[in-house]
Amino acid sequence: MAESTAESEEIYVETVQKLSDEIDSNTKKTIEIITHCDELDKDLSHLTELSRQIKSVDKALDQLLQEI
Repeated sequence: MAESTAESEEIYVETVQKLSDEIDSNTKKTIEIITHCDELDKDLSHLTELSRQIKSVDKALDQLLQEI
């Protein structure tokens, strides 16, 4: 009985260690994804202003074409 208890405890410890390692790994990957998303958000924020400028130019061009 003592031997099976010791084996059970060993398996439990190994399982907890593996779980802890997986949690650490997934936490690091999640942080990487969040960092990439933040960088992407910063990059895309420039597109919003560019989009406004394009719409403004397009509208001005339409007005100019209507006057011709």
